[in-house]
Amino acid sequence: ELGSRVSSAPEDTVILGASMGGFGALKAALTFPERYAACAAFSPCCLDLADYLRPAWRSGEEGDAFRRIFGDKLAADFLAAFGPDSSRLPENDLLSLAGAAAGASVRPRIFTCWGSEDIFRDTNRRFPQQMAALGWPVESRELPGHMHNWVFFNEALKLPFFRIELF
Repeated sequence: ELGSRVSSAPEDTVILGASMGGFGALKAALTFPERYAACAAFSPCCLDLADYLRPAWRSGEEGDAFRRIFGDKLAADFLAAFGPDSSRLPENDLLSLAGAAAGASVRPRIFTCWGSEDIFRDTNRRFPQQMAALGWPVESRELPGHMHNWVFFNEALKLPFFRIELF
């Protein structure tokens, strides 16, 4: 039976995600570091969540690249998910979570990856250094020529970080 071969032990547990799922994977790993051996985030968005939820951005007064690419619907979804003022709450800020968990005795290995043509490239480039300043080493890689799409996410799954023996 498959269930008897699946471990729930933290040292056997990896969480990963792409885009908003990458943000979610990082948020889970930093909120509950004792539950995961590793975390991988492929082009995680929202690394600087407060930037996306500024009042001028939410109201549409700023015509930034994110809004132009993803539209008003996603802006409304962000507002619904995080509320009008919750973008700065520590539980929604990855660096606040990392700082709070910096002293944890067990911490997951963290890997991030993004494409050189990704709209979130700049925040992804900053994130490993921001985490290192908090005592969290982050393995990271930028893949040349890739954008924020499923072609990139599929390529990211092939990176050596994920060569894990399943059985």
